[in-house]
Amino acid sequence: PNVREIIAFINELVQMYQANEINLVTFIDLHSKEWQNEYLEFCSERDMDINENSAEAFLDWKAELLEQAIENGNA
Repeated sequence: PNVREIIAFINELVQMYQANEINLVTFIDLHSKEWQNEYLEFCSERDMDINENSAEAFLDWKAELLEQAIENGNA
């Protein structure tokens, strides 16, 4: 898939979440295999269960990483 297809897919996931069609755990699961693995590792390292609270914490963490990358000129 090209960048536009990826962005369209992520936007579709956001819309599905906002419409309460999926929860955050499912959002992460559908996003990518990489995010699935990162989320499992994130939870394991923090002794967190797989649930909405840990999914929200994971997405906050990912947002912080992106913000840091942008500030450092890496994104």
